[in-house]
Amino acid sequence: MAKLKPVKSETKSTTECWSLLWAPGKHAKKLKLKIIDVVLFEPDGTPSMWLFTSKEGTVKRKSAQSLNLENVYKRFVFLGSDDVKNSKTHAAVAYLTDGEQVPISAKVLSEILLTGPKVGRLKSGGKVRALRAYIHQKGGHGSGFRNTFKTKDRDHKAFITSTQRLLPLTEQVSANKKVHYRDLKSTATKLNSMLDRCTGAMVKFLEDEQKKRCWYVEADYVV
Repeated sequence: MAKLKPVKSETKSTTECWSLLWAPGKHAKKLKLKIIDVVLFEPDGTPSMWLFTSKEGTVKRKSAQSLNLENVYKRFVFLGSDDVKNSKTHAAVAYLTDGEQVPISAKVLSEILLTGPKVGRLKSGGKVRALRAYIHQKGGHGSGFRNTFKTKDRDHKAFITSTQRLLPLTEQVSANKKVHYRDLKSTATKLNSMLDRCTGAMVKFLEDEQKKRCWYVEADYVV
């Protein structure tokens, strides 16, 4: 009698998941999702992919001609601050190969991309796997939320979702910590439903276009 074996699964890092949000090909379906600009790097420090949100609200990739370090620097500083001359303003979050996330200033961003001893590295030696633009809070609490998608059965027909409040962005940066979320379930019903739809659209894209079976997905959102 044949026995069913569990499907082999693997956990993807944040940077690996970003690379899956865009599908190549002229006729490939695009993911409708608002993401903060993010640039991925090869192990040697060469930028490999720049993802952003188009005017149509879909995830797109910058052309090879646009993917240069000076353009990345100018764009991230513009997104991070209204005052491009303020070198102390946070301009990006660096995702290092050891899993650490480090908020960096415009000055440090310049060192990483333009004038540093070695492109793609922090002065401390940390190797950059990805750079995400830093968006300052604009009114309200500027908090983030983590929305979770989890399948309930092997047939992948039932799933559950949940949303938790993240540590406010200002507290993350002032404490210079990795992202730690509070064990506080979100009670914002409309917001929770909206985030469920966003994560659901992402899961559908990953399964339909990238052919990845999603058993468990965490997505962080800035509100």
